[in-house]
Amino acid sequence: MSAHIKSRRTFEAGFTGFWLVTMLLVYASEGLNSEGQYLLDLKNGLHDELDHLNNWKSTDLTPCGWIGVNCTSDYEPVRLNICNNRISGSFPVEFGNLSSLIEVVAYTNNLTGPLPHSIGNLKNLKIFRAGQNGISGSIPAEISGCQSLQLLGLAQNAIGGELPKEFGMLGV
Repeated sequence: MSAHIKSRRTFEAGFTGFWLVTMLLVYASEGLNSEGQYLLDLKNGLHDELDHLNNWKSTDLTPCGWIGVNCTSDYEPVRLNICNNRISGSFPVEFGNLSSLIEVVAYTNNLTGPLPHSIGNLKNLKIFRAGQNGISGSIPAEISGCQSLQLLGLAQNAIGGELPKEFGMLGV
């Protein structure tokens, strides 16, 4: 009888271990959603001198609890507010992958370089405020892809050149 009890306990311990490992693998395979990964790409391309974005972690399932990020009920980031944080660097190309963004507020930082052409992929973007930075170059023609754009705030930057003719297609 004692052999049967030992066998059963061994089976139960083995089954419990198998179940635990399976659940951990399923949980680990989910990982950060794609929009969260794009936001991490953005953060990794910037220098956050004062560590304002310190809770942006790849181990989170979504970016919805991150500082400066507001999401829909479907966990898609729609607002990004990183203003007044002394953040420096350029917007990476991956910025254009944040397809659910409606509003970006990034004024009064030390952002530099040109706006990426991929900004045109942000079809839902209504508000883009990045004044008082060091953004340079010209406004890319691809900005006409921001079909919902209502406000483009880029005052006090180093933007030059003429507005692209495609800009006239927007309701700004």
